[in-house]
Amino acid sequence: MPKRRDTFKYKVWRIVVSTPFEYFIMMLIVFNTLLLMMKYHKQGDVYEKSLKYINMGFTGMFSVETVLKIIGFGVK
Repeated sequence: MPKRRDTFKYKVWRIVVSTPFEYFIMMLIVFNTLLLMMKYHKQGDVYEKSLKYINMGFTGMFSVETVLKIIGFGVK
């Protein structure tokens, strides 16, 4: 927990330790797992590209989570 409560780091820390944030990330993990399970042999090009771009969206959201946690918790 950041020592000073009036800092940006504390505000980000409050978000990343909140229960709704954790549930949201868990929901993203479940949906990403389901997305990865949707691949099949000889799938169409449009379907394959759609899965690829949706997966890139999930990767972006997980990257934002990582950056927020690094800001909130620090590098240590």
